[in-house]
Amino acid sequence: MKMRSLIEAGRIKRNKGSSLQDEVSYEMRFMDNSNLLEVMDLQGIIIQNLSDKEIFRTHSIDYFRDHFNVENAVIGIFTEDGLIAYNILYFPGENEDNFGADVNLPRDELDRVAHLATVAVHPAYRGNSLQSKMQGAHLKVIQEMGFEHVCCMVSPKNRPSLQNIFSHGLIIKALKT
Repeated sequence: MKMRSLIEAGRIKRNKGSSLQDEVSYEMRFMDNSNLLEVMDLQGIIIQNLSDKEIFRTHSIDYFRDHFNVENAVIGIFTEDGLIAYNILYFPGENEDNFGADVNLPRDELDRVAHLATVAVHPAYRGNSLQSKMQGAHLKVIQEMGFEHVCCMVSPKNRPSLQNIFSHGLIIKALKT
């Protein structure tokens, strides 16, 4: 598959729901290792602004570096403020962390599973359907690559993420702590 850069461009609202609301241009594009520090910075902002830290799982710099090494696995959304959102795909193969095993897929199907692994949106840009846009783009990538199963893990406390997952036709197949 050919590496793609720009996926989509448009306008979104910053500080949605506040009196400081204004419209800014954005670009959604595939990212690489050159964006590593931006992703780490955004992850820090997300954690600082969460009232319930349990709904977001943090990751090490090595986690992000590993995913940047997989073509089209990381999507980011950029505005004049820099990186404001990211979404990561993971291809677990037959590893023990394959969610396909949790839903009892046959062993020979596990290499056809892709995970919608990590998503983050800057608090000032929530409410613009950015998670849904990035996941939609990644679902197209998954389909183009020939994967047949898509799995993800979402905290039941994270209603916006659950709604985004459901809007793409995914359903709950298993519960896990």
